[in-house]
Amino acid sequence: QYLKTVPRFAGVAESWTSPMQMNFNQLRFPDAPSKPFWDASKVPLAVFMEENYPVFRAELEAIINAPGDLYEELRKADGSVESLATPGGWDAIRIARYGPW
Repeated sequence: QYLKTVPRFAGVAESWTSPMQMNFNQLRFPDAPSKPFWDASKVPLAVFMEENYPVFRAELEAIINAPGDLYEELRKADGSVESLATPGGWDAIRIARYGPW
């Protein structure tokens, strides 16, 4: 409820009836539909990701299973990765930057 009172969200907060409907992209794209789950066939990026899941999985497993701690090295190498996770919880590593993998 607090976020609905923040002036920055005044133009979009009235459409939020539950946390699942909160979409901060509404600030820049007010007319875009907002919903927590999408039919993957309607989102080209989701189709690509589902079709290439085996490739993503194999690459991630190769990083996780590499000698030493390659995952941690990659995570520390890119300090610009933002994460909403609390320290010690989930981590984020960048898999693509400006196009190249």
